[in-house]
Amino acid sequence: MDKIPYKAASEGIESLLIAVHGIVVQQADEQKQQKRTESMFKEFEKKAGALRVLESKYGSFSEPDSGKKKVVVEKRGKVEILKGKAEEEKNKNEKAVSVSRTMTISNLKIGFEHMFQVMVGFSSVCMEAFESVYNQAKSIGEEHQQEVKKLLT
Repeated sequence: MDKIPYKAASEGIESLLIAVHGIVVQQADEQKQQKRTESMFKEFEKKAGALRVLESKYGSFSEPDSGKKKVVVEKRGKVEILKGKAEEEKNKNEKAVSVSRTMTISNLKIGFEHMFQVMVGFSSVCMEAFESVYNQAKSIGEEHQQEVKKLLT
């Protein structure tokens, strides 16, 4: 029983846990990026709605010298910048999702493969140890039976 590789089995399980932890951390980062993206698009939609209201009130094409119409042009520029930022956040989010998927597949494949190899070795050694103990107990039992038969005869 002293030959059973408990440490190797423990290390195999621990390596899988480390792989899973890495996945959890990456997915948390992905979720943060998703929230930033949603927030940016929500802000964009809000500002775009305000621009539409201004455009309907003052017209979509304004004369540069007109005071209130100049506000429409400035607002349109700000909305376009915000749209660009929102698209940039969307691209970052798509990249984060891709990285998470790749990392998840890779980490689980490597982690499970290593753990199962270690567990197969661990199980094999355990089986041999238990068979050895069983065979020793069986031979002791047979010897004991023979001694009892001698005493009875």
